[in-house]
Amino acid sequence: SFPELVETAAYHQTLYYAIDHDGPASLIGYFLPLEGVAGSKMAPELARIRKVHGDKAASFLMVHCNLDVGHFDEGLKDLENFSVEQLLAVKSSATLSVALYRSMVAGLWRQARPQTTRLGRTG
Repeated sequence: SFPELVETAAYHQTLYYAIDHDGPASLIGYFLPLEGVAGSKMAPELARIRKVHGDKAASFLMVHCNLDVGHFDEGLKDLENFSVEQLLAVKSSATLSVALYRSMVAGLWRQARPQTTRLGRTG
């Protein structure tokens, strides 16, 4: 069990701000990039994680790799009905969410790696 990363808190807290500030269309910008990656790009990573860590460790990713196939295309189709103002909100939140998500993943890697001292020992 790990404590919540600062990056994770920033990710979900800015989502609430975006909804309040830019409206519900900003939700699409937050989730569409994740849907695209999970549904179309994560299958090789899922296989690797399952091989190394087992199904239990990969359960969250397994669900999203299967459920999210098609969500990205559906989301893009939905954008055809958005106003220019809504599309700008989607663009803004997508840009922010991708940057925050990348930061969150980097934080997870930092947390997962053993800390080393100047002498190269783990501690």
